[in-house]
Amino acid sequence: MEIPARMRRVFRDEAPGWTLREIDAFWQDEGFIEGDAEEVAGERRSKWLRYEAAVDWSDSTQLARVLRVFENAVPAATDPRFETFRAQVARDGFDLDAHGRLRWQDSVPPHIVSANLVGGRYRLDDAPIGEGGFGQVYFATDTMARFGDPERVALKRLLPWALEDVAAVSRFRREIRIGTTLRHPSLMPVLDVGEEVGTGDWYVTPIADGGSLWAAVRNTPFDNHAVLDVMRSVSNGVQHLHTMQTLHRDLSPGNVLKMGDRWVLSDFGLSVSEAVPSSLETSVGVNQLGTRAFCAPEQLASLHSADERSDVFGLGKLLQYVTEAQLPYGLPTLSNPARSVILKATATDPEQRYSSVAQFMAALEVALAPAPTSPESNADRADRYEAGLRDGRLGAESAREVLSWLASLDAESPSAEHHIIRVVTALSPADVKLMWSIDRSEVMAVLRTYSRVILAADLGFNGVDRPARFLFSTDRALGDSEVRLLVVSTLARLGQSWNRYLARNLLVELLNARASAGALLEPTVSGLRESEAISWVLAESDPDDFPSPLRGWLRTLLESESD
Repeated sequence: MEIPARMRRVFRDEAPGWTLREIDAFWQDEGFIEGDAEEVAGERRSKWLRYEAAVDWSDSTQLARVLRVFENAVPAATDPRFETFRAQVARDGFDLDAHGRLRWQDSVPPHIVSANLVGGRYRLDDAPIGEGGFGQVYFATDTMARFGDPERVALKRLLPWALEDVAAVSRFRREIRIGTTLRHPSLMPVLDVGEEVGTGDWYVTPIADGGSLWAAVRNTPFDNHAVLDVMRSVSNGVQHLHTMQTLHRDLSPGNVLKMGDRWVLSDFGLSVSEAVPSSLETSVGVNQLGTRAFCAPEQLASLHSADERSDVFGLGKLLQYVTEAQLPYGLPTLSNPARSVILKATATDPEQRYSSVAQFMAALEVALAPAPTSPESNADRADRYEAGLRDGRLGAESAREVLSWLASLDAESPSAEHHIIRVVTALSPADVKLMWSIDRSEVMAVLRTYSRVILAADLGFNGVDRPARFLFSTDRALGDSEVRLLVVSTLARLGQSWNRYLARNLLVELLNARASAGALLEPTVSGLRESEAISWVLAESDPDDFPSPLRGWLRTLLESESD
């Protein structure tokens, strides 16, 4: 005897008509629940599915007990639905008598069988609409659509070669099992499941008439409203999975689909839960499972290293994709309004990420709050750039944007001076080096402006350190003679103005570097001469402490300054 998946669904569809306590009683009376009824969170259909998952469908003894469970859901003979039930179970080889008892027929009536239909019900279109790593998807017509079911559906089954691949079959069955047990408005529902001789397992879902997130984004980033719409839906689905102790592990745009006016999450082939133990140590390799650009580092190393924070990483990369319309292999651009959220969600160390999907979405809601109606001012830009620079390194596009903005500021404006100090000082050596590769002359102009501004500004004794360190690290990063002259002159004058020992120490370290007595000797000496602060620079040093021929030049400069 066999109870086909289609027939199970007939009775499963009746679950919403019973209370949770009644469903517990049906299964407990037949010995499927020992002791007190199991507490299962979620809707009635999900609870029914959870109990179905515990059945050994190859055990004839258990199947006889399952029939007794199903008989509890059969309408009374006087109910108009009774004859419909009788016809539905008959197509799968069962008789339903007037007392509501189910009996197995010796053979299925000839008019029920159709070799051209999957599961005796679904007529596939001529060709698949798509193929993945091991599965193919068809549009199909449901020849027995009823109770509001869609007539056109999508049916997924394994590719022929994958039927012999143990790992592929295991993953596909996990996808079916999780899809049928976890139901949520933001998760793609599974309508029917089954297995065919020769073609293996299959399952049916509604058609995602709005296409995938890949197709929706293409080369055009979403605006903030659309970003929040998709990320709320996907995050709600992931959060539900986590509530049910399940990870998704494959949060890529191809697995986010539009159904009507809502986004749903699909493809649970890489999902793993406590309820569905994972035995998949892939034979094809971790890097081929899950879209690489969206996978957390620990997941790429080993699927079993993933936890909830790995899905948070996937959400962060998904957010980067919808806000920039580019595969998220690098860092988000500086102008990305969700940059800080993305950087935290996708931190290499899981401990540095948001600890939950709820935290991630709360931060995103704040980051993408409606912007002011007035145009972005220079102060707004300075705030955004400074915060972004401290969050992480620049990309090439962002470097051009920041450099162009800095060059456009009027250095004579007091407010502009403040913006220049804040943003330039926040640049890292790598940021400066990237800008230098884009436009040397513009970087040099910005550095000269920065020098003038910090020398004229009222930085205060403690305000000297950060600009001094920036100048020192910029000289080390670029190794350019024109930059060396400017840095030496500015550091000496800045340090002398505030008598700040850190500036002196940085200069002494710079003078002791090998290049100061070699290729950069001339600009080093010129910078000291221009500063007219050689006595202050060497107040705690002797010229003989420095390499030759720089020491000779230092004596000459000291003598000329004392004259």
